[in-house]
Amino acid sequence: MDNNNLQLLSISLDVKYIFTNKGILETSSVFQKGDDRFIEYTENNLPLGLEMVKEHHQTFYNAGQISLLEYSNSPRKFLYNIVEILQPKGNTTIIKEWEEVYGNKLLLINESFDKLIVESRINDAWTGVQQILEWTINPFNSDFYTGKNFGEIGSGIVGGVKNAANWTVDQVKKGGSWVANQATQIGQKGLLTWAGEKVTAVWDSVKNAISKAWNCLSNNFFECLMEGIRDFSFSAIGMGVMVGITFIQPIGAVVDVVVFGSLLIWDVYKMLSGKYESGKYKWSWIDVIIDAVCCILPYMGKIFKSAAAGVKSMTELGVKAATEGGIFKKVLTYLKGGIGKITSAIGQGVKWIGEKLGLTWLTKFGSKAKSTIVKGIEQASSAEAKTGLSVAKSSFKLTQPISVILKKSGKTVLITAALCSALGLDGWSCKHGIESGKVSEAQIAKAQEEALKSGKMKSQLDKISVSDAEAQGLI
Repeated sequence: MDNNNLQLLSISLDVKYIFTNKGILETSSVFQKGDDRFIEYTENNLPLGLEMVKEHHQTFYNAGQISLLEYSNSPRKFLYNIVEILQPKGNTTIIKEWEEVYGNKLLLINESFDKLIVESRINDAWTGVQQILEWTINPFNSDFYTGKNFGEIGSGIVGGVKNAANWTVDQVKKGGSWVANQATQIGQKGLLTWAGEKVTAVWDSVKNAISKAWNCLSNNFFECLMEGIRDFSFSAIGMGVMVGITFIQPIGAVVDVVVFGSLLIWDVYKMLSGKYESGKYKWSWIDVIIDAVCCILPYMGKIFKSAAAGVKSMTELGVKAATEGGIFKKVLTYLKGGIGKITSAIGQGVKWIGEKLGLTWLTKFGSKAKSTIVKGIEQASSAEAKTGLSVAKSSFKLTQPISVILKKSGKTVLITAALCSALGLDGWSCKHGIESGKVSEAQIAKAQEEALKSGKMKSQLDKISVSDAEAQGLI
């Protein structure tokens, strides 16, 4: 693929379609080869565009992101949009016919209806919209010219231009100027040019209905692509939809592979290339960890992203898993148990990057991404085991004082139960807070003063044996 002139216009809200200036990239066909991977913005492909809109609303409904009312009203809204763009003769009749055949059935459904009935009625309604779209805009369909064999719905463009006389007076007043205008346009531009403009307008409606505006310059194509996907993926809507569609095969698998497997390769590339130590696209370990987590469970990424702000290494993840538990423990557990799934996602992400986007220079980082994440998980696991062992030895009760060297000043502080009490912390939180620097030296000094005044610290210090003091480096 020639990326020099390729521009990204928007991305579908379920991260399944990427709209470019050359056509649409469909992520469900990422492993196909050849030049036919683009869905072009032509009248012949408009049924696919309509299917995208239909699929978009179904996916959002199944993911619990839109109500049944909004879901059932989606074909009606799009039909009205098409009629407004195309303004066929007899548009009032077209809408009336559609409402009588399909629309009234949609008005009667509610949450108590069987899901299959709901889906069946909405699918039928979309079929009706597709029939109208095909008849109205396809210049290669004879009905486009004459309107024959289309039942009672309207008449063709030719009939609309030439036979305005058979409209009622009100219809002529309402639509006469349009008929004259369209006849003039067709005469001036030619039928295919006129139809092409209408096709473009309908495609714009498809993009607007299902995607997020996203303008990228060709000279930072991949950076914009990957960071744009990342930004959307962790938005409230994006994360909610992806959580929902992980249970809808095969869409869920595609989302995991394309989005998170590829982001993981991208972030490892940023890490190893040395080009992104600062600036807009600065790399970070937390991004790498979140990518890996999301290859297994996307919803964990959103939760972990806010909790893990500031994590600077896999080793730190392991320490937090051992000392703080909670989300850090869960994440590390999932990473250790999901190495196979992560490396598989990376492998398929390599194919997408190389075959779909033509960025073969980046594919070599696929193997590096695998080794980086495997090594990182090993480091985190080792840190968790070591930290967990030291935590177990201390038993958190502080039955005897423990010395800690402060990171900033290098001073040695003796942690005692009295000191922790003065800080208002339990034994483990106190020890961890002082070791990590979360408790400031000013707080420690004030707590020491209070503990000494109470006399409790002195009694605890008296319990230290000479051998304990030597072991802790106090003497």
